[in-house]
Amino acid sequence: MSPPKPKKKTSETLRSVRPLLKELVVPRRGKLALGFGLMLVNIAMSVVLPGAPKFLLDNVIGAKQYSLLVPLVLRFPLPNCFPRKGRG
Repeated sequence: MSPPKPKKKTSETLRSVRPLLKELVVPRRGKLALGFGLMLVNIAMSVVLPGAPKFLLDNVIGAKQYSLLVPLVLRFPLPNCFPRKGRG
């Protein structure tokens, strides 16, 4: 039975892996930046998304301002109301 190998320190492991990471990341940094940007857009949209129902519930239904319903409905994209055949 061979003696167990001593564990490397975290800093030593990181130094040994850094050239490999650099070799993998540098040629793809544009795609990685694009992916990161798209992730940020996704997060921003998930924050903005609850705004329309909140507006509808608070102002149109809660305050009974039914005149605001027409602009809200017109801003909603009509094609999303009717799903296409063959999807899903």
